[in-house]
Amino acid sequence: MKTLRERLESTGLDVLYDQHIDDNITYTCVLGVYNVEFKHLYTSDDSILTFFYNNKIVYSTGGNINITISDLEKLNNKYSRFEKLLKDIIVFVDMDGVLADFYTLYLKMLEQEPEIKYPQSQWGFFRNLEPIKDAIDTYKWLNSVCRTHILTAPSYMNPLCYTEKRDWVGTYLGMDAANKMIICGYKNLCKGDYLVDDNYTGKGQDLFEGVLLHFHQETNNWKHIKDKLVNTHLNIFE
Repeated sequence: MKTLRERLESTGLDVLYDQHIDDNITYTCVLGVYNVEFKHLYTSDDSILTFFYNNKIVYSTGGNINITISDLEKLNNKYSRFEKLLKDIIVFVDMDGVLADFYTLYLKMLEQEPEIKYPQSQWGFFRNLEPIKDAIDTYKWLNSVCRTHILTAPSYMNPLCYTEKRDWVGTYLGMDAANKMIICGYKNLCKGDYLVDDNYTGKGQDLFEGVLLHFHQETNNWKHIKDKLVNTHLNIFE
């Protein structure tokens, strides 16, 4: 006969560890983006199931409700169906000011060489941009669950930017991202569900047919963007 841990793992839950306290045992697990606690009470043979996202409870069966392995399998199957739906969602991600820290280098070069009005016109500018905090990890997560493309407008007066942007993406995100990146000055021409961009207008953002998720390094950073996407499309409890 399988142990409770083995039965949990058979449903698709990744069990990280278990903890025995008095008359119960708690299994800490992972299901997709959720942390899951499965608490089994020896005294009543009941189980309590709680799902967390970012340390906040998003779903709980409450107390004294018996959760069977079959119930867990149904939740996991539902999550799997959501994952398949996510594969049809197209997300475009801007590069300058969203993935790559354009403005820090821009201001630094203006201060060092004020006679150069457009620092982004200089050789090596785009290749030398630093990644924005959490950008690389979140992009990779997005790419694992959705159809994700970088959609960046060129600095068209600087022909070097096309190559340097491609080199930056290859360095930080790999050849798959480089192969799928789109360089286009009219972002509304691209058909998709979401556009993550730090500007509302200027390159067709306001005419984009999907949802524009405005990015800001301080007030609407990658953590907030991920939360919005999860709460919209990964909530398996509605």
